[in-house]
Amino acid sequence: MSIIAIMKRGVNPEVPYNYFPQDNPVLPPRATWRSHGNLLFSNWLNYYVYQITPFDLRHMNPTLE
Repeated sequence: MSIIAIMKRGVNPEVPYNYFPQDNPVLPPRATWRSHGNLLFSNWLNYYVYQITPFDLRHMNPTLE
């Protein structure tokens, strides 16, 4: 849930520093992290799911370590 949705419910949380431009809640928050977040997630998915998982599942370690 976003800060804006929480504020609309009447709760007045402490807004994180630099969440809004010039710390003004009237201005929309910047979403400059989106492309970086997408890249981070896709790289993580590629490495930990596709690169590490053996192609032949018979070669997998049967224990959960």
